[in-house]
Amino acid sequence: MPKKVIAYSIMLMLLFSLSAILANAQFKEGTCESPEGANYCGQKSRISNCYCDNKCTGYKDCCLDFIETCPGLVASASGGGGSGGGGGGSPPQPITCKDSDGGKDYYVKGTANGIYGGGTDFCYASNLDGVADDVQEYYCDYPNQWTSSTSFQCPNGCKDGACIKSCTELSQEECLKYDYCQLVDAGIAPGGGGKQPPPPPIQKCVENPKPTIKVISPNGGEEIFVGSNNFKVEYTVSNPQFSGIAQIKLELLLKDGTLLGNIHSSKLLNFFSDSSYWSFSWQPGLWYGADGSINTAGQDGYKIRATLFDGVKMVSADDSDESFSILTPVCGNGICEKGEEDYCPPCTTQPCPLLTSAAPCYKGTCPGDCQNQLSEEVTCLFYGSTTEQKCAYSSSTNSGGCSGIGKCGTTAYGSKGEKITWKSSCGGYAYTTMDGQFEYVSFNCTQSQTCTDSDGGLNYYVKGFMKEGLNDAGQWDSCNDTNQLVEYYCEQNQGAKTLYNCPNGCQDGACKPKPCLNVHTPACGANGKTYQNSCMAESAGVKIACQKACPCKKEITKQDVIDYIKNGEFGAKITKQEAINWVDTNCYQSTTTTDSITGAVINKAPIIIP
Repeated sequence: MPKKVIAYSIMLMLLFSLSAILANAQFKEGTCESPEGANYCGQKSRISNCYCDNKCTGYKDCCLDFIETCPGLVASASGGGGSGGGGGGSPPQPITCKDSDGGKDYYVKGTANGIYGGGTDFCYASNLDGVADDVQEYYCDYPNQWTSSTSFQCPNGCKDGACIKSCTELSQEECLKYDYCQLVDAGIAPGGGGKQPPPPPIQKCVENPKPTIKVISPNGGEEIFVGSNNFKVEYTVSNPQFSGIAQIKLELLLKDGTLLGNIHSSKLLNFFSDSSYWSFSWQPGLWYGADGSINTAGQDGYKIRATLFDGVKMVSADDSDESFSILTPVCGNGICEKGEEDYCPPCTTQPCPLLTSAAPCYKGTCPGDCQNQLSEEVTCLFYGSTTEQKCAYSSSTNSGGCSGIGKCGTTAYGSKGEKITWKSSCGGYAYTTMDGQFEYVSFNCTQSQTCTDSDGGLNYYVKGFMKEGLNDAGQWDSCNDTNQLVEYYCEQNQGAKTLYNCPNGCQDGACKPKPCLNVHTPACGANGKTYQNSCMAESAGVKIACQKACPCKKEITKQDVIDYIKNGEFGAKITKQEAINWVDTNCYQSTTTTDSITGAVINKAPIIIP
């Protein structure tokens, strides 16, 4: 028999044998492998393609070692009539993958494990800002055999492997579990009356006011010297909603806003009260680069940036309003600056050390400038304030301050003749000259107690911004839901809020305007604008001044007319025609009258309007 015939015969026998094996093999769902571990793909490969055509019997790249799945593979190679196959395909495969959160639940942290391993949901940052607001979600795939994963951007941020829920999506019980949510009254439940007790108020879950941070000092105009100790960088935190998971970062910027580096990064803090004052003792000019380098600022203008984190992401940041100056000591200027003074710590041993250039005693770089060091008592007065305020100073050699209600006192240190800058927590600057005499510095804190509301008060149809005082971050009117408005306003110079159910729905911090008929009955609004009708004015949140086109008729008094007659049009409140009209309506039209006693006729001169 020819060799070619023998070769073909052998190949045919092998193909028949392989077909018989394939006909009886039960394939694992989604793979090219039989339960016994046999691989029928014909070769090994790590090419990133997976071809499973013809139930993997074709000679293609589909290999278990690449761990790429075969979505089109059927569970049995026996088809409908292969030998030994029973004619009905393989039985259902057992579930080999489990997911603790039940699938693609982005708001619950879960762990999925399948035949090729698995993973646990985790948060990560997909943007350059470094904020981890995306979740990588693991789940069981095809079907319930192995794990897959997908990414999802959380609308409210990500924490501990799960998206953070919006407060409005939480039940009352769940609401109490989240620091950033609070329950508020949202009307009264129906029912009650008669002898029945009144029903409890309906409560809804809403977001807490967002925390804010503000730089208090240095906030502009200060002069501080490189190397001076214990300069207080002060800041305040409003609306703290943390439970020991807040962090603060303080950074040094050039006056144009260019970031230099860190001066302080706090550990986890617990803000236990609203508008809390905090401080950090800074050695002026010292800052740390991103590479860990230690640097000293040059003589120039700078700003401080304070950033507040909630343990997950940045929630607020604030810069100094204006730049402050960092200066270097200058010998011969008569000012005792840092490092210029001879210094020895108090002597506790015998014999006391001589003044040398080695520790513990140091020779100053310019002791002549330090021969006129003085101290003086200073009282800070806070006019118009009924709350605690702070007062601070900065000199060439020292800094300090005090706090109190109405006033406080402290001792200031500096060189003779030096100008000292003072600042208070309610704003403003004051200055003293170091002469060793008792002095006062005064601050007008009335502004810090003034409440303002941009929409003029209880105006449900205009989104307003209420600010209770200079140190208050303020509150925008907001919608609790599609119907309820949270309206902030001022009452007795204090901030207040109320809930209002909008008749036509709530949107973007204001009630939606009510529908008005397209009729023309002009109305003049209090803002001096003419509206098509009073409904349209009221829908715009404007009060009606009069039911006619603007301007409305003036209320003219007798005194207005007298002022016009005396002064003419210069500085008058009314015009000549308005004065004439008033006289024609309110004065005698004849030029004679009768004496009430004698009955005689008296000629009366007419009023002449100049």
